[in-house]
Amino acid sequence: MVHLRNSICLPIQYLMVFLSLLLILIIISGQIKEDYKYFILNTITLNLLYGAYMIIYTVFFSAKYELNFGNPFTQFFVLYTSDLAIFSCLPIAVNRFSNMYFRSLYTRFVNTKKIICFIIFYDVFMVLVDYLTFHFYLSIVYFGLICFVIVSAVTFSLLTFAKIIRDSKLLSSNSKTYSDAKRAALYCLLQALVVSINPLASGFNIIYPRIQNQQFFYTFFNLHIAISTMTDLILPVAMIMDYSLILFVLKTYRRVIGKFFTFFFKAIRGKLPQNRVIGLQSQARVTGLQPPVSIKTYS
Repeated sequence: MVHLRNSICLPIQYLMVFLSLLLILIIISGQIKEDYKYFILNTITLNLLYGAYMIIYTVFFSAKYELNFGNPFTQFFVLYTSDLAIFSCLPIAVNRFSNMYFRSLYTRFVNTKKIICFIIFYDVFMVLVDYLTFHFYLSIVYFGLICFVIVSAVTFSLLTFAKIIRDSKLLSSNSKTYSDAKRAALYCLLQALVVSINPLASGFNIIYPRIQNQQFFYTFFNLHIAISTMTDLILPVAMIMDYSLILFVLKTYRRVIGKFFTFFFKAIRGKLPQNRVIGLQSQARVTGLQPPVSIKTYS
């Protein structure tokens, strides 16, 4: 049973880590201009830490795939990073909501430095709350926190979805902007549902033992066992679904990943185009003329 579980979990963990690295490369490449990329980068980094630690722990330290939460490293990389990845869906939803409904105020008061400071403060605060609920056995408080984060994130996402749909009605149905707006609305709605999978499963397992009702207990017993058995599988699967939405629904990311793979395959075949700057510098050596100070290169 343990080997079967590892054979299922490890490939999914590998896929999540690979997609996390791919998205991080896309974001830090500078091609993504929207400021919500910092919130996505925060979530991806947390998932990368979680996935990498789970792979290392499973492959090298624990053949039984049993986590020792007395180990502070395990607490940080598994408990806190996975919980932060769950909680990070709220800032993303708030960011999109603010950008859609309060565009002028958002542009005036929000900048990169403030976003990064907010992300750090939010993560530290959530880790503190997570620490208190875990060490003082306040599981019901943790359940309330999960409910608050998920309900808020879904509400903000639905409002953003409604705003995009309402604005898209002003556009021509054949226009390129209209199709982009529909994809953005679809992404906002689907992402809110996808990121809710893991916290809803965790919340169900917290509240299940507390409900004193025999009919409820026996009706959902199999679901409780399934969630408990596949706890380490739910988050990676949900994140892979989320990453797939980012890569295949959002046009900017699709375009960047297309360029990335085109460059990659050309590099393998040895057919990379020569840099225009090098060509001009070579010409300058022959003619004795100085090349321009600023030269733009396009991929």
